[in-house]
Amino acid sequence: QQLALPVECFPTEGWIAGNESHLITFNFSPVMVESRCGWEHSAINGEDLSREWDIPFFVEIVETEQKLDVQLFGKAHPTQVRLSESSFRFPECPVNDHRDVLFSFTNESAELPVSFSLSRVAHFKCHPTQGTLAPKGQQNITLTFHPNQLGAFRATIKLSINGGSKEFPITVMGSAVNIGTKQALIGGVD
Repeated sequence: QQLALPVECFPTEGWIAGNESHLITFNFSPVMVESRCGWEHSAINGEDLSREWDIPFFVEIVETEQKLDVQLFGKAHPTQVRLSESSFRFPECPVNDHRDVLFSFTNESAELPVSFSLSRVAHFKCHPTQGTLAPKGQQNITLTFHPNQLGAFRATIKLSINGGSKEFPITVMGSAVNIGTKQALIGGVD
């Protein structure tokens, strides 16, 4: 695994007048490039990939040739999420009816929470569609097949972790071969 430079600085240059102060922001966001093939990929324990960083930085004042030393410390943890299943075949369902299945995913990190969101696709729904999962927490998701027309349907729902830093495809399949009774809407003027 290779790790990229984990720190960015904003702004990278600028002017400061006399007796003035200016905020400099250091953003620590390490990115790990994972190997996606071979036995090494499946055998790595996520906790073993945690890494501590000790990064010397400096701010240079060009006019006076001063250097202000800044020592940055950070600890990087990989995203560790496990799905109970990643492919679902729903039983046949009439149009205007629905079928539900339940699956779960687990945040296997002992240190950090993860945020998640599920994409929307036609004829399939998820509940909840987004949220935050505590360290070592588990979330149950209800997948619903609700066909609006006849036919066989196959789609991929994306489970996006931490704003897209990691994505898991969830394949869903279902078919509607007949038309069910439509629910009568309640309400209106009497």
